[in-house]
Amino acid sequence: MKYLLLSLCCSLLFLTLYASDNSYFGRDPEHYKEGNKLINEMFREYAERVCKQYDLKCEGDMGGFPGQIQSLGGVFGVKRLLAVDELRILILKLLADFQDTINRNEKIRPFLAEYPFAADRITIMLRIYDGNKRPSPDEISLAFSSRDHISYCYSDPKKSIFEDKKIQEPFEEACEKAGIDVATISPIYSLYDDTGRFLKTEKNDNPTTKKK
Repeated sequence: MKYLLLSLCCSLLFLTLYASDNSYFGRDPEHYKEGNKLINEMFREYAERVCKQYDLKCEGDMGGFPGQIQSLGGVFGVKRLLAVDELRILILKLLADFQDTINRNEKIRPFLAEYPFAADRITIMLRIYDGNKRPSPDEISLAFSSRDHISYCYSDPKKSIFEDKKIQEPFEEACEKAGIDVATISPIYSLYDDTGRFLKTEKNDNPTTKKK
């Protein structure tokens, strides 16, 4: 029952992160078809590489593509318990690799909402398992990057949600703790307007700046 509740929470998290970005109305069908094909090809290559490198299982991808690619992400399963220090390094490495993969892909560049694609537009989610079982209530079972921070949630949803016992840290702090140069996930911040919405730009080569 608890694991079912956790899965439900994960689903709600997906909706919270991407509901504002996933509207497909008003988009040219051919534009969507071409962009979606490029996204799938790029993510498949990335997922196969990192799954082999880090012993992961790809559980899905994420993306916001209302005309332009506003956000991208991936969900991976880890069939071994990892401490926060290990999860932090893994997420940062997966994030840096995916960001580099996106920004080096010239074919997908015209579809990006901005270039270079910032780290806060990328979500990396890790679902942690104890072999084929869910972790014990006091173990971390979910870790993910979202916007400009990394969060770690306990297996017991009561701890993570109702008791607010989850760990959250900004990217800069996570990089410092992991001993990783923050430049590896640069730029971190995308362009935002005063309301926190992504700015719609005519060109994809606008420089990114830190949020105020």
